[in-house]
Amino acid sequence: MAERKGKNKYAAHAKISDASFRLIARMFANDLAAVEIARQTGLNRNTVNRYTLALRKRIMERYGDALLTDCAEKTYLIFGVYVSGDKISVEAIDSCHGGVIRAMIAGDSDKELSAKHGGGALRWRQYDGIISIERSLRIYLNFGKIMRTSQSNSLMMTEDFFNYVKERMNKFYGVSKKHFFVHLKECEFRYNYQAEDLYTLILKMTKQNPLFREDCAS
Repeated sequence: MAERKGKNKYAAHAKISDASFRLIARMFANDLAAVEIARQTGLNRNTVNRYTLALRKRIMERYGDALLTDCAEKTYLIFGVYVSGDKISVEAIDSCHGGVIRAMIAGDSDKELSAKHGGGALRWRQYDGIISIERSLRIYLNFGKIMRTSQSNSLMMTEDFFNYVKERMNKFYGVSKKHFFVHLKECEFRYNYQAEDLYTLILKMTKQNPLFREDCAS
């Protein structure tokens, strides 16, 4: 499929047609890997990678948290997961707080945490679980003794999400640490909207806010 320059209502300064973008979007919605999308569309793999990464970042802006957009450019190793209503939410945890998280996982008491890390450590009560990729993909559910007392349905939902993340990351043979957070936010989106038509949501999202547009707002 030949690439071409021209106006594209889904992406600014696009070198592919609307039809080509819709193919990428449909295959992305169906969770195909970039190499398979490139094979089926005939588009250059670098082009496909560029568009799929942009889609992940736009999903994070639109369906995640606009304040986390800058996180897409940073490498995080620890992530907090919590249930809010019927949705899963994922946050990146700055590396400077890694010691607090490790101590909580080890089960340190409130007193021990306060002595080691100060009273601010207790704000980590909010999480239902932790995902760590410091050495490999590891999950911790309702960890430590100072974890907030989660409702049973929240714990079940968090565990289900963890299993979904592990299965999906294995499907893609792992993800680089640099791009792990945007992939994790994509998992959040897919999990929270699994009952909806993701392709339609993606087209609507990009038509309202085209990719690569410098003045876009979430």
